[in-house]
Amino acid sequence: MAERLNGILKHEYRLKESYPSRKIARIACAQAVRLYCTDRPYMSLGMRTPHEVHHGSGVWGDKCVNF
Repeated sequence: MAERLNGILKHEYRLKESYPSRKIARIACAQAVRLYCTDRPYMSLGMRTPHEVHHGSGVWGDKCVNF
């Protein structure tokens, strides 16, 4: 799971690029993770975002299971 997430963040959210400072890199990373969780629906989640599933919004109103 972590490798897949890293790949998506690097390639889809351009985190493989160099940043002029560590502060800017951290901001870019935080923004990418937020977008990954709130704006990107997943087929495995019934075309809902992780945020929708975790917070119980969407069609079914169910919650994520924490393992």
